[in-house]
Amino acid sequence: MWFRKRVALFLFFITACAAHAQGAQEASYPFSSTDRDPLSPLVSKSGQLLLSQELDATGLHLKGIIYSQGKSVAIINDEVIKEKGTIGAYTVVSIEQKKVILKKGNEEFILKLEE
Repeated sequence: MWFRKRVALFLFFITACAAHAQGAQEASYPFSSTDRDPLSPLVSKSGQLLLSQELDATGLHLKGIIYSQGKSVAIINDEVIKEKGTIGAYTVVSIEQKKVILKKGNEEFILKLEE
């Protein structure tokens, strides 16, 4: 009698585990391959943000320019960037008095300073 109970309990346990495993396989992974790796740090040891978000040109906002020949910097999305620096997938080609020229691949984008 005790043997039948143990076999029944064992079969019930195996069936429950199999049903749980099948349900887990059917559940889709909630994140896409473009989402941030949750194990990668958000800030470097020097204090810079390390978010590698894909930005499009409409998501970039030029907030200010500090213009000096050879040492100009631009403030884009609250981030201070020098010439040849990067923001997202964009590289800063040049910083002028009223605009910043960015490049992504073969395309150039111009961010103008709003007055």
